[in-house]
Amino acid sequence: MDALALHPEFVSRFPPKIHVNGDELVANVQAYFLERWPFASEKKKQDYLAMEVEPWALEIIYGAPMDRAELYVAWSTFYWLYDDMLEDLSAAEAQKSGARMIEIMSRRMEPEDGMESVLHDLSCRIRQTSISSNIKGLGEVAERFIKTGCDYVVAAVAKAQRVKSLRDGLEAYLKHRFYDVGAGFVLEGQLWARGIVLTPDMLSDPDAAVLQDITLEHFIFTNDMFSYRKEKKHFERMKLVGVSKDRDDSGNGFIIYNSLAIFLEYYHMSPSDAMEEIKRRIRGDEEQFLEVLEKVRGKYAQSVEDREIIERASTAMMDLMGGNADWSRWCVRYNAGV
Repeated sequence: MDALALHPEFVSRFPPKIHVNGDELVANVQAYFLERWPFASEKKKQDYLAMEVEPWALEIIYGAPMDRAELYVAWSTFYWLYDDMLEDLSAAEAQKSGARMIEIMSRRMEPEDGMESVLHDLSCRIRQTSISSNIKGLGEVAERFIKTGCDYVVAAVAKAQRVKSLRDGLEAYLKHRFYDVGAGFVLEGQLWARGIVLTPDMLSDPDAAVLQDITLEHFIFTNDMFSYRKEKKHFERMKLVGVSKDRDDSGNGFIIYNSLAIFLEYYHMSPSDAMEEIKRRIRGDEEQFLEVLEKVRGKYAQSVEDREIIERASTAMMDLMGGNADWSRWCVRYNAGV
């Protein structure tokens, strides 16, 4: 069976919960980007609307107040659009763009074009919203949220490292992919949007860190499982025209940056076996998450306040796993034309 013939089917044990103000949030964010984003053509603009990327965020920020929810949806939409822009940039262009983005997010450089202006505006509003909030410590969460956006940019534009991590096997791939797929800012952004401030003990707790690692591995494998067919079709098109953001060291070869490709090529699995292996790992992540969560709950059982933080944070992680899996299963971005 050809990998393109695979139709991934997976339903998480964590049910999706959609933000109650979803329609309003989508309308507001789309209006923002239609006004501000430098779409290269009318077709690119219509492609953006057709992809319906905003509902992804709606499935993972249930209960977040409108101001932070809207900024989170806009921030994630920015990175969907930027990821698509990278498809058309050379390695040198991507490095230059990424370096400027990091300086802008770090407040060391002013924006010069439409894309940079959007990034500057959103990062400033995230910080300002946190300052005006009455939630102690939310400003620090906001800085971690923005910092993980910088981490994503560094990884996303590091094309040589992308290729090397793919060739070095699954563990190397996952280590790089954690940043490249934006997994860090997805989770930190959830905590920020929901107003969840972890205590210093929780931030340094190795078991709490395991919960986050499991959540983000689940996110990566789910993304890879559902996006592979889209990436494979793009790969075939780019081979024909000789353009790809993921080339080998000679500049002539092309790769698909996806864990399914590793199972197919590195471990020589059949397409159906590779798909089942990813599903097995995702299910294992969900089982392990619940096991570790019980251990973490026990650690913080003596404090009512700590128990509430752990429950809210773990709920956010389960919503991320369940919501991402649900959106990936039906979204236009991964399923149109495949």
